[in-house]
Amino acid sequence: MPLLNKKPLELHRYNKRLKDDAEVFFCKCTNEIFENYEEYCQRVISCNSLIWTCAITGKTNLTYQEALSSEQNALKSIKDFPLELRTPILFLASKTKRKNFNDLVNDVFNFAKDRYFLGESVEVYINDNWVFGHILQVLLPSADEVNEYREKNNIYGSINNRPYPGCLYKYKVEQLENDEDSCASKIQVLPGDKVRRIKGVYTKEKNRIYLKQFAIFKKNKWRIQNNVLATYSIPGILFSNMFVGELPSFDGFSSENSKFSQQRTIDMYLNKKTEKNKVKSVESSRKTLLKKTDNVKRVSESVKVIHKKYQETINKVVEQTKRDLIKQKSLEDKAKKLEEIKKKRAQEKEEKAKLASFAKEWQRKREDLECEDLKNLPVPCPVNCRVPNELFGDVVMILEFFSSFRELLKVKDYFPFGLKLETVERALVDIEIAGPLPDIIQLLLSTLFNLQEQEDDEVQSTDYHRAGDLEIDESGDISTAEAIKSATFAASWSKMHHGVPLNKLSLDAITVSEILRLHLLASGGRAGDRNAKWRYQERGGYTNTDDPCLMLRLKDPHILRSLAIKSVVELSIGDKIKILSCLMNQILTYAEIRDIIEERYDKVKTSKNELKNDQVAESKKEKEITAQKLKEKKEARERGENLPDQSEELKLKELKESNKKKAEFHKRAMELRKVAMESQIVPLGQDRSYRKFWIFSTLGGLFIEDNEEWPGSCLSTPTPISKNFVLLEEDTMTYIKKLFEEERNWGSDKENEVNSSLPMGTQKKKLLSESNNVNSNSVYSTEEGENESNNEKLMSWVCTGNEETCNVHSKTNNRTQWLFYHKENEIEELINSLNKRGYREHRLRKALIENKDNIIPRLNHCPVHLLNRFALDSYVSSGPVKSTRSHKGYENANLKYPAGTPVQEILELYIRELILDTEEKIYCGGLGCLKVKNRNIWRNAIENRSYEKQDDNLSWRQYPIKKEKIMDKIKDDDGARPDTPCSLDCNSETEMLELKMDQNSVVNDLASAVLQIARSVEPRYLQKPLSNDEKKKEKMTAMERWEASLMSSTSFAQVYLHVATLENSIQWNKSALNARCKVCRRGGDGENMLLCDSCDRGFHLYCLKPKLSSVPLGDWFCSGCRPPEKVEKTKRSRRLFSEESDDDEDDQPLVSSKISRKIKSEDVSRKRKYKKSEESGDSGTQTLPYTLVYILKIQK
Repeated sequence: MPLLNKKPLELHRYNKRLKDDAEVFFCKCTNEIFENYEEYCQRVISCNSLIWTCAITGKTNLTYQEALSSEQNALKSIKDFPLELRTPILFLASKTKRKNFNDLVNDVFNFAKDRYFLGESVEVYINDNWVFGHILQVLLPSADEVNEYREKNNIYGSINNRPYPGCLYKYKVEQLENDEDSCASKIQVLPGDKVRRIKGVYTKEKNRIYLKQFAIFKKNKWRIQNNVLATYSIPGILFSNMFVGELPSFDGFSSENSKFSQQRTIDMYLNKKTEKNKVKSVESSRKTLLKKTDNVKRVSESVKVIHKKYQETINKVVEQTKRDLIKQKSLEDKAKKLEEIKKKRAQEKEEKAKLASFAKEWQRKREDLECEDLKNLPVPCPVNCRVPNELFGDVVMILEFFSSFRELLKVKDYFPFGLKLETVERALVDIEIAGPLPDIIQLLLSTLFNLQEQEDDEVQSTDYHRAGDLEIDESGDISTAEAIKSATFAASWSKMHHGVPLNKLSLDAITVSEILRLHLLASGGRAGDRNAKWRYQERGGYTNTDDPCLMLRLKDPHILRSLAIKSVVELSIGDKIKILSCLMNQILTYAEIRDIIEERYDKVKTSKNELKNDQVAESKKEKEITAQKLKEKKEARERGENLPDQSEELKLKELKESNKKKAEFHKRAMELRKVAMESQIVPLGQDRSYRKFWIFSTLGGLFIEDNEEWPGSCLSTPTPISKNFVLLEEDTMTYIKKLFEEERNWGSDKENEVNSSLPMGTQKKKLLSESNNVNSNSVYSTEEGENESNNEKLMSWVCTGNEETCNVHSKTNNRTQWLFYHKENEIEELINSLNKRGYREHRLRKALIENKDNIIPRLNHCPVHLLNRFALDSYVSSGPVKSTRSHKGYENANLKYPAGTPVQEILELYIRELILDTEEKIYCGGLGCLKVKNRNIWRNAIENRSYEKQDDNLSWRQYPIKKEKIMDKIKDDDGARPDTPCSLDCNSETEMLELKMDQNSVVNDLASAVLQIARSVEPRYLQKPLSNDEKKKEKMTAMERWEASLMSSTSFAQVYLHVATLENSIQWNKSALNARCKVCRRGGDGENMLLCDSCDRGFHLYCLKPKLSSVPLGDWFCSGCRPPEKVEKTKRSRRLFSEESDDDEDDQPLVSSKISRKIKSEDVSRKRKYKKSEESGDSGTQTLPYTLVYILKIQK
């Protein structure tokens, strides 16, 4: 701050209680506010007057702005002062004895201007060039060089007491190469005239400004301030450490005590003369008396009296002198004591200031691993559940996802009590065909299909032109582009070969593996322009390359290869988690989910603002009430009245209201945190070793994730650990004082004398590296056993400075990734153990305190028996541990097969049962029959896990499809994207069903058996999707495409899916097993049920009028479907024929050329009974039509 008339400027103080509309005047130069215009004008005039002085350079006759600029330039000059010269300049200045500051500056500058100190960067003249270098050593001139200099410059007398001229010194210089590629350095000895400083680095003006800020006039001479000397350690520096030779003596200083010593001598002389005069006067009087007494001997008594008075006078003088001396001595002692007390107080004050400064610096926030007062953190319990520890985070992610979006996912439809940790563990670990994993995948796939349908409807209802002309790049790199192309080609698989979109296929525990595979293969395919533009706008710039399933196919292709040959439950735990994560991430890309998340964020933001506003309003209201009470008391005091004190009842009422408000705000804050957790879960913070701390909504307890991917490198110095803090950790201030004493002793003594100079109760704090020299598991080799064990625990969470032994920064250390706390005392101990000075632990401690009320109640719901079975010894559970196998709803997880049965074997047996059951329903329902020689042999082979085709001519058509046709169809499509994709990656244009792996023989046999069943169904009993469309003429029918797909199956799930499609294509309502009597309206009694060959309605034999005793042969029609009889004219030439025909017709009922269907009950063997088959003994041949038999007889 510039000086006004060489005195510090006192800024104008204004009234801080000014009203908002008060008029003030602002001075821009000094940043002052004036209420009075005259004062403001006076300040402006003074700022423009030449009455200001620069506080640093001392320049006078300046304006305020000029003085301020001078100070800024001086500060910049001080900042640019060379670091190598700061200590030598201050050292030389401390040795001067000058009353005039300019003389001090001249002494220092004259010595340093042509002399260069050790370590100083200079320019040296080598090979006719000035190059950079720095001083390594200063050499004294020899005697011959000194004599030669004296003769040359005509100097006589001795110069040994003065420093040699600067040009006589020689310097050992290390040359710095200009070439950056060169690492070599050259060392040479050069005379002083070939060495110089860089121009402008050290000038007389810079020297004066630099010394000005550190010099102080004290005790009649200029000195360097003591704190500056201590900062630069000037008292402990020797002149030989920076230069060579003897320390120079600076003249021009007269002893400060000369004047006072001269004055003291005069006073002593005068005092001495006065005493002599007094003695002489006494002696003269004594002589006079003696002369008188000689003449008057008779007056001896008078002489005695005079002598006595004289003696008394002498004694009084002596006593007075003694008292004066004692008084003077006591005054001197008192003054000395006062001076000592003052010095002691000043020293104590300085020590307190230093201690306060040290404590402030010690309490400053810093890197956690640099704190020496780290405490041991409570040891958490490792997560040791059925899922591997490193995958526990993915399990929690699944739980949190299903909990957060439980309403959208409709979790209760599959899991009435919600998805629990026990269920997820069973889904990932156990291999169960009908276990929790298929249900979870079905739930995710159903949600995806529903979201896709909703999106398609929304796209159709959206104005097409609203999207504008967007250019969306969905190509990506080469591999991504090929994957998108293959997915687009795969999108028509289900529609083409199953006749329905993928989301309409039968989804159950068996088919979920195949539908999942088809969904993964088709995700990320190209869509129409309209759909692509809509997704780009509504789903946050979404393109095909953003599809998680597409990324899964590119990164983990082995998963799809595995799904092509086995069930999803047989995959590894890691692959199962990847699939679930992929499906969850795909759900999160849809616009509806984005809307839900944004609504939650808005809700949290609104609730937070409302809570904050209510708290501010309540606080303002309380302040107003308090201010009103104080105002009333003040007014009452002014009136001389005394307000009555509030009653205890009123105070209690106000306290209850205040507590009620606080409880309400606390409850709202807890609800706000709960809603925020549902929207987004973030870690509470990190500790010293970068471990993240989490709280979850689905699991009780405080969880720790020790999986930092980039912890950085080790510190340059290991984490310091102080022994004193272990001893005094309850009293932080005592520890700070102890540490301050150590630091002061460490800075004042030499390094090799520290341990010997420390008190017995004090020890220098040690580093981890010092203890690691002997044993990396111990911190202090001389500590007691308890402290040593504590330090060993602490070493697990601090830096040792060596990546090989450091648990924090080591990349090869196999640490437990997930741990947890489940006890209240552990949470309390953790909060108390976190360091308040560390960056990370300070924030973590604050977060734990804020969420403590949310963490503690949830500890009782922590599933310790699931997270760590070995922790049950120290954990008292609220109830017995339930087995995961007794979960309600999964008693038949292996389809009633024994536990441990291979999955492929279960699937094979289950599909064989399904094939036999389907064939029996078709046969017994009168919907068709197998085209084999012997049906019983065919069925027995299927039951015995073999296969008898009995048809050497069984074949099916191949179906070649080119990619270009489908790509053109997708490109020209103006509507929504085809339904959920479902195809394989085809690199050729010949077969879409061609696989790289060999087909399993068992799968091939079962596919052939299903093909025979499909061909056994009469075409008139087929319906969509496999029935033929007579209006469309295609190269291949839907049944032929289905057959081609069936025979290319490579897994049991694929065969089962084709069987499900076949069952959905059969008109089971026309089966005889489902028939009801048209007359009595009752079902059952299949043996006596007769079906009309036209309308397929059923009639009991005993309900017909007239009743029938047996099933008639040939076609039988009911009364509503019976065709009218034709009346033929009799011809004479054919009388015999006509008569026999009429007779025969009268005797025989009408028969059909097809199979008569007599239905047996379901409780019996459910086998169809044919009269002709019983007579011939061959169950596989069909009955000849009755009319054809009659014609053959006539011909005979």
